Parts: sequence; C-alpha cells; structure tokens
Amino acid sequence: MSLGALLVILVAAGDAQTVSSETVVALVAAAQSALPHETSVRLLAVPDPEREDLTRVEERLGARAVASLTWSAHPGGVRASLRMHVAGGGSWTARTIAFLSGDPPSERGRTVGFAIAALWPGLDVDRPPNVAPIVQAAAPARPVAADASTAAVLHTEVGLGVVGATGLGGPAGAVGGTADVSWKRFHTVGLRGVFELRGGPLAALRGFDWVIAAGGGIEWWPLSLAWASRGALGVYGDLLWTAHWVRRESSGDSGESRGRMLPAVDLGLAASLPVRSSFRLVMALGGELALGRTDLRTGDDHVVVATIPPARAVARVVLRYAF
Repeated sequence: MSLGALLVILVAAGDAQTVSSETVVALVAAAQSALPHETSVRLLAVPDPEREDLTRVEERLGARAVASLTWSAHPGGVRASLRMHVAGGGSWTARTIAFLSGDPPSERGRTVGFAIAALWPGLDVDRPPNVAPIVQAAAPARPVAADASTAAVLHTEVGLGVVGATGLGGPAGAVGGTADVSWKRFHTVGLRGVFELRGGPLAALRGFDWVIAAGGGIEWWPLSLAWASRGALGVYGDLLWTAHWVRRESSGDSGESRGRMLPAVDLGLAASLPVRSSFRLVMALGGELALGRTDLRTGDDHVVVATIPPARAVARVVLRYAF
C-alpha cells in the first residue's frame, strides 16, 4: 500500500452495531470519490476498533492516515463514531454522527464516507461532491448528510466521583461526592450540570460544615492527548448556588445549627482519559469563589472565632459514562 493510502477500520459488533453491506459499499464509494485520485481506500476488520493502536496499523501498512469506525445505538437510531490519526504529525481528530432508525443504509454509508474524507489532511471538503446514489430508491440525504464536515455530536455523559476542597485563607477543608452531566452538541464543547455534597470539621467552632453546591455551565476540550487515544485537555466554568450548613456541638444539649446560601463561580482545568469504550476518567483542578464570606460566631457577644473564606481550591475525580 502506498504512503498516500487511507485505511478505514470497520467492525460490526452486536446487533445494534451491525453494518450492512449496503452501508459499506456506499461508505467506500463516497470516501473514494471525495479523496484525491492518487489515494486508495482499504477496509480492515478488527475485533474492537476502539482498542486498536492506529499508529501501529499505520506503520505496518504504510498508511498516510488511519480511521476507526464504531457503531452504537442511541434512542431513536444509531450513532457512528470516528477517530482518525495522521501519520507523522501526531494529529488526532474525532467525529460522531447520529442517524435516525429510518435512515437508509446507503445514506448512512455516504455520510460516514464523506466525514472520513473531510478529515483527510490538507483536504477541504466543505460539501461532498455529487455522487450517484448506491441504491437508486434511497431517500435523498438530509442536510446533515449533505454536509458531513459539520455533522453534530449528539450524546450525553453522566458521571459520579469524589471531590475535595480546601479554603484559601481560612477553614473550608471538606471531602465528599460529586455528580455531573454533560450534553455534547459539538465535538469539543458541551453544556454541563453539577451537584455535589461535601463536608469537613470546623475546629475553631468544635463543629462541622456541610456544603451543598448545584449549578451548571460549559466545558471546552480543545487539546487532544496524542499518547492517549480519545484523551483530551480542557477547561470548565460553572455558576453555582452553594449552601453552608454549620453545626456546633454543645455539652448538655443537642447543639446548634445555622445555614447560609451564597452564589458562587467555579473555574478550572480538566484532563480526560479513556477507560473503555463508553467510559472515561475526568480529573479536574480549579477554584471556587463565593460572593461573600461566612463569619462563625459564638457566645452571647457573637464573637467571630473563624471565617469561612470565599475562595476555595477544589479537586475532582469523576468516572463518566457516555450514551
């Protein structure tokens, strides 16, 4: 195979991911028609394309670029997930395309074929060329199929993990659990929601501080990790509503509790690493800034014995599942 070859790794695993021969024929025809004339397309079946080392396949077959394709079910249809690596430059690109259950197999193949061609290095595929349909009776392509280079990512990720925080200039150390959800509309940008509960002791008050935080924001994953397939570096930002629930233990009675609610912002950096096909580990380090501090007072004179600072450093480790 020449150095200008494109290698597509294709596999059908499970009933929901079965790729019909009609889809395969349309995929190869569309990709071949959109690529430069000196480029050839070859299919290679492997047990699990997501776990395949694409760089080794490049070296073994002398390919210019290698793309892996997997199919998965989603509510109302199927989803095609593409990864492509370009030899030499260390460039990784990913695309996810959602199809309805009623989309003809040939349309799915044509769309995926044009999407692969759009990832070819140095090739600008704004619109796929006019190619005769593989099956004459197939329904005309929808707009998303006619412009595969702008196909949207339509998937959701939910996560559970642990969180730890420490106050910057005061007592606010706490540990607890966190849950989040991310709605990916594009390949690198998603909307997110977060909820967490954490707690820690307040030595100056001989008490305990529980913190509930809930809100939402945005996350952006602009950098790929070449050494980790589907790994990425990103940033996130949230608007939160936080509630402190401080309890002081007293001898001879049941103690005393006080609560306070404050808005806050949460900003930080994150790294994402794949664990298996639908799971990834997200590690984040950032800062939380509440719009106000909380004074802790005791006695009849309400003497301030400590202050929960508005700024806190926060670290999270979350396991996410994509569907």
